Amino acid sequence: MTTQLEFDFGPEFTSRPLNELNPGHALELMDRLHVMMDTLSVHAAQHPLAENYEEVRNLILVAIDKLWDAYQLVGNIEYTSGFLAGSPINYSFPVTNLNK
Repeated sequence: MTTQLEFDFGPEFTSRPLNELNPGHALELMDRLHVMMDTLSVHAAQHPLAENYEEVRNLILVAIDKLWDAYQLVGNIEYTSGFLAGSPINYSFPVTNLNK
């Protein structure tokens, strides 16, 4: 049987036993990704040098975007893997407009 994750993202997301994971791992990783995104935003993207050099700032923003993609994917894995026993939770990340 093909899962939605496998359909959307490819065969590397094929269901297999996850005996080393527990229900808290997905939320824990989402929290750590959020902390990294916030840290990059506050301490790197808003740094005076990054504000003066658009190329530097754009690369930092790309990194934040990639972390956001990972955050969303982990949330999707959590939801579709049944970690929450059928109780979907709406996770949201407050997005700060970094483009001036």
